[in-house]
Amino acid sequence: MNPTRLVWLFLMIIFLLLSGCSEREPEETPAPQPQPTAALQQKQPAPRTAWNGTIFYTDGRSPHAYPDDDLSDYEALEGIFTFIFQQPLERYEFVFTLVRPSPTCDQVVLQEIKGHDKNHRAVGGTWLLHRPHHDLRKIVDAPVLVKWSPNGSEFLYQRENNLYLQSSSKANPPMQVESNETPRPFWFGWSPDGRWIAYILPLPDAHQLWLMSTRDHSKRLLDTVSLPATGFNPDIDPVQWAPDGDIIRVVTDSGQVFYHLDGEKVPADTFERDEWIFCHGEKCMKRPGMLGPEGYTALSPAWAVCPPGKGSSSPLGFSHDCTKRAYVLDKTLYLNDLQTGDVQKLAALDRPLVGRVFWSPDDAFILFSELPDLTSKRPGKIYAFDTRTDELTELPVRGLLGVCFP
Repeated sequence: MNPTRLVWLFLMIIFLLLSGCSEREPEETPAPQPQPTAALQQKQPAPRTAWNGTIFYTDGRSPHAYPDDDLSDYEALEGIFTFIFQQPLERYEFVFTLVRPSPTCDQVVLQEIKGHDKNHRAVGGTWLLHRPHHDLRKIVDAPVLVKWSPNGSEFLYQRENNLYLQSSSKANPPMQVESNETPRPFWFGWSPDGRWIAYILPLPDAHQLWLMSTRDHSKRLLDTVSLPATGFNPDIDPVQWAPDGDIIRVVTDSGQVFYHLDGEKVPADTFERDEWIFCHGEKCMKRPGMLGPEGYTALSPAWAVCPPGKGSSSPLGFSHDCTKRAYVLDKTLYLNDLQTGDVQKLAALDRPLVGRVFWSPDDAFILFSELPDLTSKRPGKIYAFDTRTDELTELPVRGLLGVCFP
């Protein structure tokens, strides 16, 4: 074939190819669309490193865990709002608790209240959730206050006029370890080593301090005491243990008494060099030496109230190093310096807050939540306050709060 023809043929093919490309519809570049504002449940999760723990909460329909929400399959519970009464005579206060995680964080007790009977007693149930096995079972056919043993293998609770001990790993029936003649509550606490349970048995005319072995459940009477009539917070019993587990402190209506495990009293001046926390109203200070108590909640020793550098929270909101106390009043979070007594307002919000606060183990974060709107059953917001940067973060979940740190 003529070379000239070959060149023309080649050029024609190129021309046809280019013509076909030019007739092709140009691809449209999509116009940028405005991003919808994320709903509360769609917010980006806060960094887990913020507190290195798990937040348990309820949205009023089922239990959840954040940031690892592996409990959301449980739809058996309808409204886990727990109201535990404080009992001052002049007023009523509600303490909201959602969960009581075990010390190892693998099991969680949830308290459910569906209403109240004609005698104003709460109606509902108490559930045990085993997280690794995703097993949820009702353990008590009533909402009760549960206290875990230090290793999480057992827990104590009171129902009606009896005190029960139950295994958390075996589906055995609970063991009744004490009974009561009066409808008044027991006050009980595990020793730090888990070997003993100290409890106060309320009688019609007096109160008895008993010590029970967790090995064989044998009991012995230590003393008869008279407790103050100012009421009790269920998280702060008049029976408290020293960290080494060899001394029991009891707050009475005339002061405070210390006992060895054999019932022998320890002189109060033994603790004169210890630092004690003295509270008046919402302001607390830590001072050395013994101070005369003004009622049961007025005086608490640092070694009996503040956890020794571990645990998820302390009852009165003390930091783990026992230098600060966080608390909420109505719609505001406050920080109280226990060395100087100064009070600082950390955050003011639009809705009333739940009274309980949780400190991260390094005392860098304070976790707290709002009260739910009981008229609409809408759960409140949950917040983390960074004490290092004064930054308040709203977590992407709503509900009543419980925290467990490994």
